[in-house]
Amino acid sequence: MQSFNHHRSILIITLVTVAIYLWLRMDQGWIPHDEGLLGQSAERVVLGEIPHIDFDDPYTGGQAMLHALSFKLFGIRSYSIRMVLFAFSIIFALATYSLASRFAKPWLAALLTLTSVSWSVPNYFAGLPSWYNLFFAMFGTWALVKYDETARNRWLVLAGAMGGVSFLFKLSGLFFVAAGLLFLVFREQEMAPKVGIDRSRRASFLVFCFASLVVFVAMLLVLIRQRLTPMDILIFVVPSASLAAFLVVNEWNAGDGSSWVRFKGLLLPIAWFTAGAVIPVMAFLVPYLLNSGLSDFVNGVFILPQQRLQWTDYRLPPIRSLLASIPLAVLMVVPFLTHVRFESQLVTIIASLACIIGVLSGSNETVYTFLWNTARPTIPMATILGSWILFAKQTGEESSTIGKRCLLFLFLSMASMVSLIQFPYSFGIYFCYAAPFAILALAMAIHAQSNSPRGIQLCVLCLYLGFAVVWLNHGKIQRIGVQFVPQDNSTLMSLSRSGLWVSESQADLYKRVIAEVTSHSQEGDYIYATSDCPEIYFLSGRRNPTRTFYDFFEPDFQSSTGQRISRISALLKQFEVDVVVLHWQGEFSGTLSHEFAGSIAEQFPNVRHFVRNPSTATNDEPVFSVAWRDPVASPAGK
Repeated sequence: MQSFNHHRSILIITLVTVAIYLWLRMDQGWIPHDEGLLGQSAERVVLGEIPHIDFDDPYTGGQAMLHALSFKLFGIRSYSIRMVLFAFSIIFALATYSLASRFAKPWLAALLTLTSVSWSVPNYFAGLPSWYNLFFAMFGTWALVKYDETARNRWLVLAGAMGGVSFLFKLSGLFFVAAGLLFLVFREQEMAPKVGIDRSRRASFLVFCFASLVVFVAMLLVLIRQRLTPMDILIFVVPSASLAAFLVVNEWNAGDGSSWVRFKGLLLPIAWFTAGAVIPVMAFLVPYLLNSGLSDFVNGVFILPQQRLQWTDYRLPPIRSLLASIPLAVLMVVPFLTHVRFESQLVTIIASLACIIGVLSGSNETVYTFLWNTARPTIPMATILGSWILFAKQTGEESSTIGKRCLLFLFLSMASMVSLIQFPYSFGIYFCYAAPFAILALAMAIHAQSNSPRGIQLCVLCLYLGFAVVWLNHGKIQRIGVQFVPQDNSTLMSLSRSGLWVSESQADLYKRVIAEVTSHSQEGDYIYATSDCPEIYFLSGRRNPTRTFYDFFEPDFQSSTGQRISRISALLKQFEVDVVVLHWQGEFSGTLSHEFAGSIAEQFPNVRHFVRNPSTATNDEPVFSVAWRDPVASPAGK
């Protein structure tokens, strides 16, 4: 009873710490086009529109519906979206602690939870679907653990449902489903009856297992086929391929029982898991079936996203960045080379001092980049290490319960598959969408090593926690993983639909632009804003006459300028647009064509340009230009 109370006390302290920390960061910072996309897609749902039928949602559509609900509950503003994200983040922390406590003592589980949280949501507290992919993957992993512990199919159904809901937020939710299937293959191997059946009687199951895993690895290669660099293969293919190779070897060495028994033991759990995934998806598709929009859904979710691969490509760090991971790799490998712990009190003290110095000097670009580059390859490192641990135990070098082996494999499969969210836009923040699973997988692999240098490894864990809290969480989102540039969130944006703290220059710029837009239009009017600036529609409370949020999604974006001009001109006339906002540099679509902008603006004789700092930069190129038909000029841009 005393142990239970101690466990519960640590859990409560952990969750309260997470809640306070996230609450203080909940309204900090933004990327304008992201907030605009989230806000405008949700508002269009509030107005009765359906994603993919009435507008081109870049994601599956689940996040638009969730955020529409948040608008109805808390009001139409960006802060409402973040309130929902905050609530899910607390549940995410609870699930992480529950999983970590399966193999770690309560205080260590708390430390792993705090590190996992610090490397995720606080780095970019925006309600993007990638965070929900992470959350539902963690919830689903917890359900799979419960299934492994109880063998009750209801947990399999729940785990599958988490995968289905994750898919409804973003296509990459399917990575969790794939990881779950890998886990079920391994669990079947562990649970298969050892009856000494002749190999010929299980040949068909062995062939099926081998063929399925070969297809799985081939699909990984197809996924990244446009960027088959050594670094991409290491980060995106090697982890899952190493697990697949282990499954084949494990089946060859230890597989037993007749094929009929083996197929039954594998396909029944897969059926329950798949059924759980299908249920929420089918419920979500009801409006599409009623509106004959199933083909629109398929096109918007599976086909249209392929179009953005050429516009949203961001490369991984160069191969030389792996040099930074050598110390951590040595720390993981040495226990295999000696059966004696090589740490001492003096070595641990030296390691502690080195980690403290690393945290304190994290603002230095060299130190910052080095520490980040030690973390980025942890997933392939963990999966290779974990696969070898599983193989070594299978051959009898160490003993382990089935539950702990399954837990290790589950963490490894989740880490390897969830990390695929980094492709093709391998921007720094995308690693944070997978980092918690990397932390759990690496921690579990370390736990499985009986002679690991625990003290030094604990120092390294504290180093990563301190580095995240002191530097990562307070750095500029656009520079994460590159160098520390402090956030400038000194000003509360006064616009009613925001509620966020941003830089003074951005707050002033958008205040002036939105004031200009609202002075020439009424709430609910249609305006036209281009390129890649959905935040203009959302912050001004004006409607979008197009289907898209980003210009490169338009079907004629790469066509002749004249063709696009004709289409947009007809659209402006159809929706009686009186105001046009020109954003001269889109995040993804690039520089706005002067020919296109000039032709559209000819229809709107009045124009006002907006630079970022009007008081100090009178000769700067404008960030926005607002043009309108009304001949009466407004002083809002002065």
